[in-house]
Amino acid sequence: MRTGIGAPGAASPASRLLRSSNSICLNNRLLRKHLETVLDRAVRLASDADGFARSEAIGLVPPRHGHSSGVRGADWLWPA
Repeated sequence: MRTGIGAPGAASPASRLLRSSNSICLNNRLLRKHLETVLDRAVRLASDADGFARSEAIGLVPPRHGHSSGVRGADWLWPA
């Protein structure tokens, strides 16, 4: 089973550290690596805002709905 997580902020391509998160405790952390260790599986990490926008774009969430679980959009976000 694949695991995709939408996190606030974005991971730096160079260092893979999370940055620009409004959850400041996540900034400058290797969130993806930590989650892979805890969950004992590969994890795809993306910006929660990007996930929501993509879910809206393909009709999984009505515009201005206010939230998205991201679960139904996982296959579209990260195809096999």
